[in-house]
Amino acid sequence: MASPTHKDIVQHVEYDGFGRESKKYLPYATSGSMDGSYKPTAGVDVMNYYSPTVGWDAAVKKTGYPYAETRFENSPLNRVQAQGSPGESWQLNSGHTVRTDYGTNETNDVKLWQLNASENGATATYYQPGRLYKTTIKDENWSSGKSGTVEEYKDFDGRVVLKRVWETESKKLETHYVYDDFGDLRYVIPPAVTVNTFSEDPADPSYDAYIYGYKYDGRRRLTEKKIPGKGKEELVYNNNDQVVLSRDANRRAAGEWLFSKYDAFGRVIMTGIYTSTESAVALTAQINSNGQTIGRLWENPATTDQGYTNAVFPTNIAYYHTINYYDRYDFPENSFGAPTGNQASGARVKTLLTGTKTTTLGTGTMLLTTHYYDDYGRIIQSKSQNHIGGTDITDNSYSFTGELESSTRRHTVNGQTTTITTTNEYDHVGRLVNSRQQINSQPEVTLLTNSYNEIGQLKTKTVGADQQGNNPVNTTDYRYNERGWMTSTTSPHFSQQLSYQDPVKGAAAQWNGNISEQQWGPTTSLNQHFVYSYDKLNRLTNGNSPTSGMSEILNYDDMGNITHLTRDGSGISYSYTGNRLHTVSGVINGSYSYDENGNAKTDRMGMNLSYNHLNLPQQVTGAGNTITYLYDAGGNKLRKTASTTGQRDYAGGIEYQNGVIELIHTAEGVAYRNANGTYSYRYNLTDHLGNVRATIYRNPNTNAVEVLQRDDYYPFGLQKSPGPVYGNNKYLYNGKEKQEELGGQLDYGARFYDPVIGRWNVADPMAEKYYPYSAYNYALNDPIGKLDPNGMWVATAGGWSTNDPNDIAEFMQQMQRDDQDKGGKKKNQQDPPQKKLSSEEFEKQKQESIQWQNETLLEFNKALLGIRTLFAGFGGEKSLRTVQGLRGGWINFGNNTGSLVIEAGGKFSQSEINAANYLKDQGYRVFLRNAVGTRAGGKTSDLVVNGVNYDVYTPVTNSVNAIVSAVASKNSQTVGVIIDLSKTNVVGTQLNNILQRVQGSGATNIKNIIIMPK
Repeated sequence: MASPTHKDIVQHVEYDGFGRESKKYLPYATSGSMDGSYKPTAGVDVMNYYSPTVGWDAAVKKTGYPYAETRFENSPLNRVQAQGSPGESWQLNSGHTVRTDYGTNETNDVKLWQLNASENGATATYYQPGRLYKTTIKDENWSSGKSGTVEEYKDFDGRVVLKRVWETESKKLETHYVYDDFGDLRYVIPPAVTVNTFSEDPADPSYDAYIYGYKYDGRRRLTEKKIPGKGKEELVYNNNDQVVLSRDANRRAAGEWLFSKYDAFGRVIMTGIYTSTESAVALTAQINSNGQTIGRLWENPATTDQGYTNAVFPTNIAYYHTINYYDRYDFPENSFGAPTGNQASGARVKTLLTGTKTTTLGTGTMLLTTHYYDDYGRIIQSKSQNHIGGTDITDNSYSFTGELESSTRRHTVNGQTTTITTTNEYDHVGRLVNSRQQINSQPEVTLLTNSYNEIGQLKTKTVGADQQGNNPVNTTDYRYNERGWMTSTTSPHFSQQLSYQDPVKGAAAQWNGNISEQQWGPTTSLNQHFVYSYDKLNRLTNGNSPTSGMSEILNYDDMGNITHLTRDGSGISYSYTGNRLHTVSGVINGSYSYDENGNAKTDRMGMNLSYNHLNLPQQVTGAGNTITYLYDAGGNKLRKTASTTGQRDYAGGIEYQNGVIELIHTAEGVAYRNANGTYSYRYNLTDHLGNVRATIYRNPNTNAVEVLQRDDYYPFGLQKSPGPVYGNNKYLYNGKEKQEELGGQLDYGARFYDPVIGRWNVADPMAEKYYPYSAYNYALNDPIGKLDPNGMWVATAGGWSTNDPNDIAEFMQQMQRDDQDKGGKKKNQQDPPQKKLSSEEFEKQKQESIQWQNETLLEFNKALLGIRTLFAGFGGEKSLRTVQGLRGGWINFGNNTGSLVIEAGGKFSQSEINAANYLKDQGYRVFLRNAVGTRAGGKTSDLVVNGVNYDVYTPVTNSVNAIVSAVASKNSQTVGVIIDLSKTNVVGTQLNNILQRVQGSGATNIKNIIIMPK
């Protein structure tokens, strides 16, 4: 009964004679029984549902091929040779499937990198033939030859030693991974490096400019890392393997370390700055000595000072960034007081984050936030101090199943209170169907109303209706192809159509998800279009719009740095030192210089920039202007002061200009403050990337819907000279704020992007997720199908895949926090990706992030909050090193073994994601797919490992016999069982022998049993 009309949504799966999933059908909605029972005619029903002639759901793309077939090789290894997808264009005989070939290395094929005797460099020879496993991937665009293929080589330990991509038949780009004798990753050598030897000598241009370097202590903990174009970063640990100190090159020059302190449960309680010029070795000795002297490595709660004892190193603290309080409300300076009414207290808030003090950088002022919970651990009230001298109080209420039903925020400054109330309604499976908002005593408006097709895709969205949902400002219709890729959005004020394998304007067909053409228009008619071209690495090489007079032609170097950009016939040439842009010349001229962290100190406009410890700009001077930015220790922008435009304050979705509220961000645009103190709603209509294409509102005098602003963009985000503008909307490309004072740069949160040159001016905080690429390129040079949500990682419009377990962790965290993505929808199908948060969304995301932190804090007790680079660990795997960034992203320090692909729109349990990460780290190819079919016990098979279908079983019983019986009862839809023992006292050794002799219903079909280590 999961469809909007309470019909069953069914997914039919077929298996071959070996029990392998050979054909998987698209989900369909039943037109008959709706009781969740087995559907014996599913094979016929799904074909009828998608039939172009008899299919009854007009909002779903019709196809005679609503299934994806898999071709396996004829061997006991069950490896996939070809993977098709739904739709006629992607069937096994179409020539547009994902193909996989297997083999071994040949003579003089792969370099064997070995550390030199001093372990400060490496030299390459060659692997002997047959010493490496080779996997070759050919995507849907491949036709013949090597061009566009990806080769991956692994050694016998399952470690990736080479990833090779073929740009042409003769040009290959290689990324090498170098390990020490313990299997720890020591160097990553990206494509720009072609030498056969290098050293860490500062005079070695290859190492400094391009190579990633890592060092470990005797306990195999990461102690140093070097990112290309940046100085060395250091980490210092205590005997609990917790990072106590860390610093980058800029902090080292300032004689500062970022510190963290912990409580007895491993939770971060304090972060800040410790002043010292001593070496990491000397400080490690001090930390160990301090721990031995006081007999512990943590601080205890106290009622004085900062609410904790001050016995653990460091005790001489120069500057606090954050202080976290757990389990209690009697911490010092809690001006908001203890829980009242139905708010949980005492033992009911044990393990929960109850308060946080966060420093406003540059001022030393700490702002308090206190959280109050219900008996289910959900935040029902938050009280916060804001930097303007006021307070924010937010009250939440939830449905029985945990959806946020209402949120009321009272924002008070100088005795004036602005009240924002948001009410949400959901359907029976948790899909958001309605969101209403009221500001102060104004009439309530319906911000959005969503409707869905029978398989859960967003079908229509209306915005700007009255309280009863009538007379909306705009209605947008959404359509998708067989693969779930968005193909069109249609509305009276902006429409677009996206083509992939089916171009109509002369572009080359793209079967792999690249967008070949984009048509758009100001009404339901499409009178403008872009034609796009890509190279074999899926980098955009040409975007041409003959109808609008816009074009960009691009050339790249081996790292993806733009070497030449021709825009509308005028060229810009780029010159580099490593990945750092040195000069631009042509229609634009300028030069750049950088600090030790790879941040641009001077730019093409002659502006001089300085940065805080988060690598965020704190002051910019030049061109007759001085701009000062104020942030808190969490990286949230609080204020921008410019000598030419005055002061602008940012208070969680509410913006002030020169001390007066100017606007409030909403879920679909903004509410502008009128001279009389009331608010008028403006709505943003966006394309598939969240780019604002039209800003509309209802004229209160005529009651007519009017367009205040229209915006078109070049492929890399430069705004075309707009026509008449009445809205002055500064949140445009990707929904990011345009910094007029900085020549139109865009503030993404973690760093600023310059669309004039198509590059960032600060190195990627997540550079290690993208080893083969420059740390300064935007969206892997595919700005048509990808975007960077916050300046830290790349997201793909319509879904994404990754081979990094930390990506998966972040994906799962975001899924848990996002209540508007419950129906298997892709993010871009409903909301502009990572748009500017509305007032209520800001509070909601902050609270849900805290709630997620509470729920997982003990499990990830090494995860640090509030400093830039900190050790987190992952799954206890010694060969994998991860660091959690300030805003919750993950940086991978480990070897990229195996691969993991996530199917968009899936919902996965923690056990499934843990199993996927574990198997990926063991070197397997893992596919985490949407749940299929209904199985005994309500379980579904979501994992395919090296082509084999696996069930994840997480027993909660402590009975060995009960676990064995459960495994034995697994039916024939699975040929493998992964047992996660994290929730039972049973250990693997108790099961190993007996499971080898399992007999029972379905047991003969279980060919593989994997017991995950605790």
